Amino acid sequence: MNNSKYFELASSMTPFEVKIFIEYPYIGYTLGFFSNHGLAILTLIFFFSLYFFVVKKDERKARSTRAISNAISRVYTAIYKEFNTIVTGQSGLTGAFLLPTILAIFLFIGVSNLISYIPFHFATNSHFVIPLTLAFVFNFFLVIFGPINNGFNFFKNFIPQNVPMILIPLITIIEIFSYMIRTLSLTLRLCANILAGHILLLIIGTIIINIYASHHDFLQAISIGILLFICALELMVCVVQAYVFAVLLAVYSSDSIKANH
Repeated sequence: MNNSKYFELASSMTPFEVKIFIEYPYIGYTLGFFSNHGLAILTLIFFFSLYFFVVKKDERKARSTRAISNAISRVYTAIYKEFNTIVTGQSGLTGAFLLPTILAIFLFIGVSNLISYIPFHFATNSHFVIPLTLAFVFNFFLVIFGPINNGFNFFKNFIPQNVPMILIPLITIIEIFSYMIRTLSLTLRLCANILAGHILLLIIGTIIINIYASHHDFLQAISIGILLFICALELMVCVVQAYVFAVLLAVYSSDSIKANH
C-alpha cells in the first residue's frame, strides 16, 4: 500500500464528517433520518444509563462491581463538591439552583469529548450545533432571569464605574457587545480545541503510518511513544475544555444572580 492510500485510510477515520445512515424521501428531497451524529448522542445516553445502572445500590452485586460503583461514586462526589464550591463562590447560596444544570453540562460535554476518541466515532463537540445550543439556552435564561431577579440593578453591569463621563457611552457599548458574544466565544473555544485535537492526532497518525511503512524499528518505537503521549494529552484537554466551559457558565451566572448594586 503506497503513501497516498495510507493517507486516504487515515483521512477516512476523521470524525468531523456527518454521514447519513438512514434516509427517506420528502417532497422531492432526500432527508437524513439517522446519522453518525445521532449515533454519538445515543452512545452518550448509553454511557450515562450504564453509570446509573452500575452505581445503583444492590446487595447482590459482586465485589468487583461494588468496587467499580464505589470508584465512580467517589469521582462524581469530587466533581460535585468542586462545582458546588465554584457556583456558590460566584453566586452565593442564591445561585445554588444552577448547580445541577452546570454539573450536567460539564458531564455531558466531558463524556461526549472523551467518547469522540473512540475509533470511527463522531466528534459531537467539533460542530457548532450542540455547544452553541447549550451556551445559547443557558445565557438566554440568564438574560431573562437577571432583570427579573435584580430589576434595574442588572443593567448596572454594563455601566462602567470610576471612568471619565465622556467614555461611559463607548465603554457601555463595548460591555454590552462583550456580554452578547459570550455564547459565541464559549462555542468557538470548545469547538476549536476539540477540532484541533482530532486534527493533530490525524496528522500524527498519518506520519506514524508512513514511518511503519519504512520498517525502521527505532523510529517506530519513538513514534508510538509520541502518539501515546499526544493521546493522553488530548484526553486531558477533553476534560479541561468541559471544565472551562462549565466554570465560565458559573462565572457568567453571577451577573444575573448578584448584579452590581
